Amino acid sequence: MRSRPICRCRWTTGRPTISRGCDCRRWRCARRAAGRSTWRRRPRRPNAFAAREHLPFALLSDPALRLAQALRLPTFEAGGTRLYRRITLVVEDGAVAKAFYPVFPPDRNAAEVLAWLRARDRR
Repeated sequence: MRSRPICRCRWTTGRPTISRGCDCRRWRCARRAAGRSTWRRRPRRPNAFAAREHLPFALLSDPALRLAQALRLPTFEAGGTRLYRRITLVVEDGAVAKAFYPVFPPDRNAAEVLAWLRARDRR
């Protein structure tokens, strides 16, 4: 499978639930894809979260929602704060080749992305 940047946007890391932790660990099988995850709220220690969840990619924080504005990504408001909706973007040659939205159920997103990547590589 060829390496591609993958950007997963979500609202915050918070304390991982069992399902969220399992979802994060499912992304370990995508090691050949250079992944990035972007949060609206700045995690206190994003790379500590990545290490604790054994994620094979870096975490980025976007408290100003610059990526959302530039790409017109879906957001929502909660408690007076604008947050990212869950979305996964696959980038090829500097452009978004595929957007997975809505990400539901979230625990299946990693498998969906990997299936799409494998099918794309077979072409």
